[in-house]
Amino acid sequence: MPHYEIFPESVAGTNVTIVRFSGQADTATIRDLIATLAALGEGARILMDESELRPGLILPQDLRGIVEQWRALIARKTIRIAVFASNPLVYGMNRMVESIAADDAKDHLAVFRARPDALAWLLRP
Repeated sequence: MPHYEIFPESVAGTNVTIVRFSGQADTATIRDLIATLAALGEGARILMDESELRPGLILPQDLRGIVEQWRALIARKTIRIAVFASNPLVYGMNRMVESIAADDAKDHLAVFRARPDALAWLLRP
């Protein structure tokens, strides 16, 4: 069963919202997570830890809705989200979403294979 935890953490003196997303991905949980992130407010720096997330069945018709939710979230130009996923399939799905939302995602959403790389991008000025 998929689930996520959200908690604040100070990283190099910057407030970061850590999201640990684990279990087998499904559309309903992803949509709920995006809605929860949207409620965080302006200026949020979010580190999505998907290192324990497993690929799930997400239908093509659902993927479009998920991408549109991400686009609406990152359209708020003060939010920055770094995703890291070590699983090649989960990483690939995130990269696909990033590329579909390319114009909106620039400087607001990036996907990485390792946590240190994601944090470095997230904390840059």
